Amino acid sequence: MRLLLVKKSKLTNINQLSGKTLAVVTGSNQIEAIKALNPKIKLRTFDDRDSAINAVTTGQVDGYCHSSAILASTIKQKHLSLKILKGRFESQKVGFAFEKNAAGKKLAKKFSKAINKLQKQGKIVKISKQYFSGMDASHK
Repeated sequence: MRLLLVKKSKLTNINQLSGKTLAVVTGSNQIEAIKALNPKIKLRTFDDRDSAINAVTTGQVDGYCHSSAILASTIKQKHLSLKILKGRFESQKVGFAFEKNAAGKKLAKKFSKAINKLQKQGKIVKISKQYFSGMDASHK
């Protein structure tokens, strides 16, 4: 996970977040991650990602926490004058669900084989950069 900030923010690393207010989406896993990082960070909850990002752009909060890929894509797609703070403070794993039956197991095995092949060929990084605004979101 990374932090989204206004471009003029003077924050340069995650160690400067004590006493700052970050936007989070109600019920998101970012809440616990931020509390674990630094309990002195203030949290302001929002119902959705767009509202949280709007709070950053309007100066209601100091930043917003989410995955690198989501933040980079949002900045690019919405032409926002925001930046991503360098340095991750937590990695998020993503999984894919398959039915718990013979067909699901067969599909999961086929899927894993294809993903591993793409990973070995370096295509996962290439696809990631293509669809996530030049950012490698593959988390090796």
